[in-house]
Amino acid sequence: MLTEGVELGETRFSLEMLITLVLVFFLGLLATRWLQRLLRVTVLPRTRMDSGAQTALVTGIGYLGLTIAALTAVSAAGLNLASLAVVAGALSVGIGFGLQTIVSNFVSGIILLIERPIKEGDWIEVAGHSGYVRKIAVRSTRIETFDRHDVIVPNSALIAETVKNMTLTSQVGRLVLPVGVAYGSDLERTRRLLLEAARAQPSVLAAPAPAVLFMGLGENSLDFELRCYLKDIGDLLDVRSELLFAIYGTARWRRPASAFRSPSVTSTSGGSSRCWPRSRVDTASPRSPSAATGRDRPTADAAARPARVHTLCTLLAGCLHCAPR
Repeated sequence: MLTEGVELGETRFSLEMLITLVLVFFLGLLATRWLQRLLRVTVLPRTRMDSGAQTALVTGIGYLGLTIAALTAVSAAGLNLASLAVVAGALSVGIGFGLQTIVSNFVSGIILLIERPIKEGDWIEVAGHSGYVRKIAVRSTRIETFDRHDVIVPNSALIAETVKNMTLTSQVGRLVLPVGVAYGSDLERTRRLLLEAARAQPSVLAAPAPAVLFMGLGENSLDFELRCYLKDIGDLLDVRSELLFAIYGTARWRRPASAFRSPSVTSTSGGSSRCWPRSRVDTASPRSPSAATGRDRPTADAAARPARVHTLCTLLAGCLHCAPR
């Protein structure tokens, strides 16, 4: 049996044929790996290609080398591929039913390497995960999140689903920083301070220039947005933190809380309503408790005054009714 081999269809497999097949394929695999290493270490670093393009080229050469090695091994072993049509048909049916997900991921991986909608080093968001692409393999892609967690995403998901790539064409990105200031603040000074804080950051681009937008009137503040573009969107959190430190640390920025708009308090007594504004707390010049009680908010005596007047009028009406005529 070892000498004559086993007949499968019109093809006879012998031990010598199997040894030749494995040996030639192994030599082709070694040659492919050597060529990939030569390109990755020696040739490609001297070119102007980015790291993503280099990885795609090396991976494509690996796929091509494995295909050539397999065809060469089959030819050297003397196998007739035409005689294996029945076996190939059975394998295609099995692939269609049981391995369609694997084949889909494999084809999607090839599409990713050719079209390059994402590449290694890109910052992407997909399937609720955000992080950097670390490796695009045959079946899946490895994403490293900002918490240093590895997320394995099937390649078919990167093709079929919506993927947000923050660094596809460039590293430039926009930072939007909401800022609320007190009512009564100097708006021009607010604009100037925000722009000065943005221009002082080395990571903020001068063109497009930073801008300050007045977004609306909030419940307790005037709402602004500082918008600026960064040289590297990867520094987004660091620049945001530095801007907040700079804005809060500016001495001229601090204003008393009395400038904030406060809602009114309504008191109803004896069928009549009266409204008083809530007390304002002036952090710049605090008042004594007695002064605050007398000037800034209605006292308990003042709040009960309508009820006392109503009671006095009732007594007076009773006395006039009982008085002798």
